[in-house]
Amino acid sequence: MKKIGICYHPKMEAGKALAEKLRSRLEGQVEAVWVSSAWDEAPMRAQIPGTELLLCVGGDGTMLRAARSVVPHRTLLMGINMGRVGFLTEMDQSAVVRRLPEILSGQGRIERRAMLQAAVVSAADGRVVWGEEGCCQDALNDVVVSRGGAAHLLQLSILADGIKVADYRSDGVIVATATGSTAYSLALGGPILHPECREIVVTPVAPHLADRHSVILPSTALVEVAMTADQQALVSVDGEPGPELTLLQVLHVRMSPHTARFLRLGPPSDFYARVARRLNWLREPGGETPREGPGARPDHGRGQGETVSVRAGAKRQPDAVVERPRVEKAGVGDAPEIHSLVNHFAQRGDMLPRTLAEVYENLRDFFVVRDGRQLLACVALHIMWEDLAEVKSLAVRAESQAQGLGAILVQACVEEARALGLRTLFALTYRPAFFEKLGFRQADVMSLPRKVWNECYRCPKFPSCNEIAMVLEVGDGES
Repeated sequence: MKKIGICYHPKMEAGKALAEKLRSRLEGQVEAVWVSSAWDEAPMRAQIPGTELLLCVGGDGTMLRAARSVVPHRTLLMGINMGRVGFLTEMDQSAVVRRLPEILSGQGRIERRAMLQAAVVSAADGRVVWGEEGCCQDALNDVVVSRGGAAHLLQLSILADGIKVADYRSDGVIVATATGSTAYSLALGGPILHPECREIVVTPVAPHLADRHSVILPSTALVEVAMTADQQALVSVDGEPGPELTLLQVLHVRMSPHTARFLRLGPPSDFYARVARRLNWLREPGGETPREGPGARPDHGRGQGETVSVRAGAKRQPDAVVERPRVEKAGVGDAPEIHSLVNHFAQRGDMLPRTLAEVYENLRDFFVVRDGRQLLACVALHIMWEDLAEVKSLAVRAESQAQGLGAILVQACVEEARALGLRTLFALTYRPAFFEKLGFRQADVMSLPRKVWNECYRCPKFPSCNEIAMVLEVGDGES
């Protein structure tokens, strides 16, 4: 290879540091190496011509930005996971330096992933009003029509090759690729497609009094989404906001002539192992989720201290061999157990109750600890503002207390907060001593922003709450 690029998530200081480390390792081995923030799309696009490989340091969002940025070039993409899920990435940050010789020697295979192309046209004459050359209309994951901030349901018609296939009153509709089938569409019960499939998946978002099933269309199909009432909807491409869609317009989505070309070092079957791990489908006889190969996510550090939601329970037998618990990001299958565990303690007045819908909507906030098929503990890191996040819904099963699981989970929140560039964490708790052991300090509850209290009215103790605010300054985001 003669020219290699490296892009990174700009809010992950550790990602930027790794990008610079990779640059120093590659200089002298290839003719040209460049580094750019994945969010600086114009400068990055200027560097793409002639770039044979783009290393993407971050998570799936970084990969999506990179895939759109390289269009229409044939630059290969390889992801280094520093994010939460990593469906698209190839390996963990701890493996990339060690595996650079394989990459530079030309090993691996090319995985070609279909992309979509979106355009908004006039319903009257078919004139393109958004999506002309130069707009960001190519999508690797999905094109979504949503109601944005409006409270009303959207009234939508879905057509395939000119034939109406559905009328929905819903929160929106997702048109996804095979890659996007493991993203937003999956959270709504959509099917999982192999990443090199070229079919199109259409999934409604919370349809009212209608079938929730997805429709799979061939790669040749033209999908049309039209408003049937005088409303406004928002079109987004891979999560990036696009134009508004009105009654006088139609969204056209078809297969793009471009593809995303991923460099893979493992066999095609790695996809199944990755999905099985991310979705907690499999368990080994000893109860542990199977680890992936070089791209496996490292364990979080050990933690000591009592849990927040339960009292100290039975001690471990001194002769017992106890495996170190592992913290993982919650998967879709964890939501019912999180809901049950949190509400068990909510009934005792230890925390706020959560509906199952709330758990699903905020699932990416949660970390969990599992033992075999049972969820032992959970916690959520909920971002309130650019420099503030709350540690909430920390709960541990009674039989799993006195093992440091609560401390391990809080430490996972701290590590993620640093990786995201957050400065301050807070928790509202009846157990201040627990948080003090972890470096938190007591603070005046009135010093917290007003938005912190937007859930308080749901508490049965409101307005006579005696929770204590605990605050931790996590710094400027450096790991």
